[in-house]
Amino acid sequence: MVSNNVIVALIINLIFCVLFPIVLLVVFKIKYKFSIKTTVVGAVVFILFSQVLEHYMHLAVISNKLIPINTIAFAIYGALAAGVFEEVGRFVAFKTILKKDTEWKDGLGYGIGHGGIEALYLGGLSMLNTVIIAFAIKSNTLGVLAQGQGKAAIEAIKDSIVKLTVPEIAFSGFERLLAFTIQLALSFVVLYGIRKRKTIYLLIAILLHAIVDFPAALYQMKIITSLPLVEVITCAFAVVALVLVVKSKKIFSELKE
Repeated sequence: MVSNNVIVALIINLIFCVLFPIVLLVVFKIKYKFSIKTTVVGAVVFILFSQVLEHYMHLAVISNKLIPINTIAFAIYGALAAGVFEEVGRFVAFKTILKKDTEWKDGLGYGIGHGGIEALYLGGLSMLNTVIIAFAIKSNTLGVLAQGQGKAAIEAIKDSIVKLTVPEIAFSGFERLLAFTIQLALSFVVLYGIRKRKTIYLLIAILLHAIVDFPAALYQMKIITSLPLVEVITCAFAVVALVLVVKSKKIFSELKE
């Protein structure tokens, strides 16, 4: 049975994933007065490039068995794919729709849109789904909710939710914050390259993104079995990203047109 503490933690996490990008958007919009267009474009680019285009490529690779699943090769592929699609998406956005919006504040607005919709879409929706399942388990209606699923599938879903702990749930919310910080930093890397007219920064952003995603990809492939290790590595990347975000304003202020 799912404990009340776990359900409360799930609800708090859901609220956090929804509210923190919205609050950041409002606060930074008031403070730096960037165009809301940059935020909307950032959100659209994430959905289009990451959740649509990248998704269909994964389906093609998996269905055609181009790369064996649960291998280091597949982990490398997955990390690089995320880097290529998201960073190219950023690059295309700033080269086209946002070609007149390339100041530091525009990178901030874009990053909030890109990282914020990721928190809402991947964190918020996932947490909402988990909350619904947890309530179904508690009220013994999971069978009705998962109608059409096999008994083994229903038991697997139930087992995964019942085994959740409050610390795990809390860190999943914290992980959204780490990911948001990293997405913000990568937005500045790509925009800096555009301002400097050096495409090499797009490649750097792709590689950085892939490096950040690689440990998690190895964990998903069950090559790395220690989740705390992956979390520590992600925290380290986020700290570096935060330093870059903090210093980026001064870096951009020194750029000449």
